[in-house]
Amino acid sequence: MSLISRMLSDVFRGRGPGPAREASAQALCAEGARQMEAGQLQEAKSSFEAALARDPGCRPAHMGLGLLYEREAAPEQALEHLRRAMRDSVAERGICTLAARLMQRTGRLQEAETLLLRLIAEYPGERGLTMSLVDVLRAQRRFDDAIARLEERLVSHPEDAQARAYL
Repeated sequence: MSLISRMLSDVFRGRGPGPAREASAQALCAEGARQMEAGQLQEAKSSFEAALARDPGCRPAHMGLGLLYEREAAPEQALEHLRRAMRDSVAERGICTLAARLMQRTGRLQEAETLLLRLIAEYPGERGLTMSLVDVLRAQRRFDDAIARLEERLVSHPEDAQARAYL
């Protein structure tokens, strides 16, 4: 299963049957995910946009459009949709990590830091999150904070060669 399928299916998982408009939006999102995997990006975009026309709060449609805009190197549009997909939740770690990376790339370092700290609180053992936070701290020229994070990581995970190399 591809990354796109996993991310979108995580959102669908656990949702019972809802109103008809939500079901049709979900069907359009599933079609959009299939189209993305097949490389039919314009068709996928149309499917996700149609899903949003039926259900403006459809998280999978926002996730799909966020991923598409990220592929198109349109970080502002990608972030707009990823923020709507996240809705104060860090449950979709992959989407949140992508959003944090886009925030960092577009100079929203404080916003990226805040999001990464929320993710680290939710998923404390994830090395990639710590390393992303270290990158954000370094971009802010907060080297002492970055070093402290790396040292914390090495206390709990002394085998982490990447954290050791960053020091």
